[in-house]
Amino acid sequence: FSIKANEINITIVPQKYTYEPGTNTTIPIILINKENHKVTYELTTYSQSNKILLLNAKKIIEIQPQQKENILLPISITKDCNYGEHIITLKIVDNKSTSYQLFDLKINVTKNEQFTLNTLNSVDYVKAGDTINSDFTIKNTGNTKQTIIVKSNHGTILGNNTVNLKPQEEKIVRVYKITNPKEAKENNQLLDVTING
Repeated sequence: FSIKANEINITIVPQKYTYEPGTNTTIPIILINKENHKVTYELTTYSQSNKILLLNAKKIIEIQPQQKENILLPISITKDCNYGEHIITLKIVDNKSTSYQLFDLKINVTKNEQFTLNTLNSVDYVKAGDTINSDFTIKNTGNTKQTIIVKSNHGTILGNNTVNLKPQEEKIVRVYKITNPKEAKENNQLLDVTING
């Protein structure tokens, strides 16, 4: 789309502004000077989300008569940026008249469903008949709420085996196994955890 302000047409380069979280990218715009004299504009960008960082929030642009200028607005989207639509506001100020124009750029961030599983602690040795306990941490490293199913082939999950995690949230899951008191003095035991989103 385009708007007119002080005889300068400001046109957004036609494209879909859809990016993945954890992306460094640029938003292209074109400024067209239809005047017969050089113009100087100050561009300032504002983000409504602290998850979208503006790497160069302010710049001065000079455009020759009847010429156009290609501008790249660099942004950085954090890995935990919420998916969906975000707004970046661009303010263009005429340095001569101090009049200005505001318009919004709509940025769409895609959904990212990722999680990690790490061993928090485990025991190397227990007596026959004792209970083996192992703790695991599950962290939602994506940008949307996730429901994770926890299973163990060789042990029992303590409590609910369904874990609900908000973005960047983590929880501890305990797996236990009661050993057979009649087992041999030395016997390897296995505790495992598998997770599915």
